[in-house]
Amino acid sequence: KLKEVRLDPEHRLAIIREPVTRSAAEIAEAVRGLDWTGTGEAALAIFQRPETREVKTPSIWFKLGLLLYDGRHYPESLEAFRQASTLATTDGELFGEYVWMGILEDLRGERAEAVAFYRKALEHDTGRTMQHDQYGLRIDKAWVEARLREPFKRD
Repeated sequence: KLKEVRLDPEHRLAIIREPVTRSAAEIAEAVRGLDWTGTGEAALAIFQRPETREVKTPSIWFKLGLLLYDGRHYPESLEAFRQASTLATTDGELFGEYVWMGILEDLRGERAEAVAFYRKALEHDTGRTMQHDQYGLRIDKAWVEARLREPFKRD
């Protein structure tokens, strides 16, 4: 019977005991490098890293939110969109972030919160259409107004 196993008894292999801290720029680059679908678990791992909070680019948080949505990590996705909204500087950015927060609240069964986010999105409507081909979504003012009447459902 095997009594003891010692891996690397002479301590020649490099063993990293603590995770390597990454800069905000490295995290942003990692998010940019992820595919738009099928990378929800990788996005979750990035989201959970403490140093991710140092990222100050709203578009990175927006993409992270979409990737987390894709992976069905709805609470984390909602938080990513919240972070993006605190960093946003344009109505176009805020429109998108509030729409997605409404979508996520609908999916979580929080209808009152969803409606509040859809209304906030309409306050920042630019008249443009936001397109998410990976989900077959074309989101504009009329789409958001329809969500005020009927909750979002993910197929």
